Amino acid sequence: MDPLSALSVAAAVVQFADFGSRLVKNVVELYQSGQKRDHVELSVVSQDLSRLAASVESKVAGNRDVAGEVFMRLVGECAAVNDELQAILKKLKARGDTKIALATDSWMVALRQVVAAKDIENLVRRLGEVRQQMNVALLYLLL
Repeated sequence: MDPLSALSVAAAVVQFADFGSRLVKNVVELYQSGQKRDHVELSVVSQDLSRLAASVESKVAGNRDVAGEVFMRLVGECAAVNDELQAILKKLKARGDTKIALATDSWMVALRQVVAAKDIENLVRRLGEVRQQMNVALLYLLL
């Protein structure tokens, strides 16, 4: 085997070992707490932003200028992103009545997390963009 092929095989083995160790780490965290800490924090931030937006929406509801309309659209988008994110995160909770069932479900949830990682990342990005746009709209409304 030539050196370049050997290096390629070694890199693939290291990458596979890294993926496996991260997967096992996620399974242990899921088994111990039922959900990843990052997902819990993300869920709380998303819900808080959605509640704050709804609260401000009730105060801005009578204001029908451009900023008010933009803010109302952003509130709807924030709620939609929050609902979508909560639906994904709800599927990523490990459940089980026995230790074996919990361990099995932890493995399944860890694999679902790998599949859903890109969707979660996109929703987090969208939520950040909505937050920035809301900040601009609120500044305009305050001025």
